[in-house]
Amino acid sequence: MQILCNDPSMKLWIVKSSRNEMPAYRLIKELIAYRFAELWAIKQPIAALIEVNPEHLKALDIDPTPYSIPCFGSQWRPHRLDWDKFMAFSDKPFIKNFDGFEDLLKIALFDLWTGNEDRFAENHNLLIESSNRRTAILAIDHEAILNSSNSNHNVIYTDSKMMLPETYFNLLSSNSIEHVLSQFKEKRQYCKFLVQEFPNLIEKCSANLKSIFEEIPTEWGINSDEIFEYVQRELFKDSWIETVSEQFTTLASRLK
Repeated sequence: MQILCNDPSMKLWIVKSSRNEMPAYRLIKELIAYRFAELWAIKQPIAALIEVNPEHLKALDIDPTPYSIPCFGSQWRPHRLDWDKFMAFSDKPFIKNFDGFEDLLKIALFDLWTGNEDRFAENHNLLIESSNRRTAILAIDHEAILNSSNSNHNVIYTDSKMMLPETYFNLLSSNSIEHVLSQFKEKRQYCKFLVQEFPNLIEKCSANLKSIFEEIPTEWGINSDEIFEYVQRELFKDSWIETVSEQFTTLASRLK
C-alpha cells in the first residue's frame, strides 16, 4: 500500500504489513535483509519501520488489522521502473550508461548467502533508476530469504539448515541478466574479487547482528533469541561460506 508519511521530507512510502500472519516473519526478514544489504553497499530504496494510522484505513474501507503493528516501508520514487518493464523497451545504447554490472553480481551472491528463493528470471525484484543519464539497479523485496518461499508460508524453520536455492532461482540464470552482463568486460575479474571479499562482507553483518535484532518491534511476536541463534549459526559458519562461494563461482563461470 502506498502512503504519505509525516516524516520531515513528506515522502511517499510503500508499506508491507503483517498480512495478519503472526509471528510477522515476512517483516523480520525484510528488516534483516535490508540491514545486511546496507552493509554490503547494495543499492536499495530507503526503508523504515512505519506506523499506519488505522483511522485513515477505515475511511478507505481497508481492514486496519494487518497494519495495527509497525510495518516495513520503502521510500517510493516515481521514476523507477521494474526490471522486466524496462528491458521490454530498452535498447543497446542504455548499456553505455549502465552502472549496475557490479551490483547485479553482488546481489546474485547476496541472494545465495541469504537463501533468497524469490529473485529469478520470472521475478527479478529489481528496480531501474536513472539519473544524470546514468542507470543503476536497486534490489527490493526480501521476504523469502532464509529458504522461506511461499511454499512453506514464509515460516523460518530454526531447526533446519541453510540450503542453496535451486540453480534456476538466481539472477545469474536469467536470460536478460546474462544478456546485460555479457557487456561487462571485467565480470570475470570482479567475480573473483567478490569471492575474495565475501568473508569480509559477511563479517560486517556478523558484527552488526545484535544491533539489527535490537530494532525488531515486540509487536511482531518474534522469538528474537531463537531467530538470532539460527541466523548466527547458519549464515556465518565456514562450511556455508565455502558452499556459497563455490556455487557463485559455478554460476558465474557459465556467463558469456
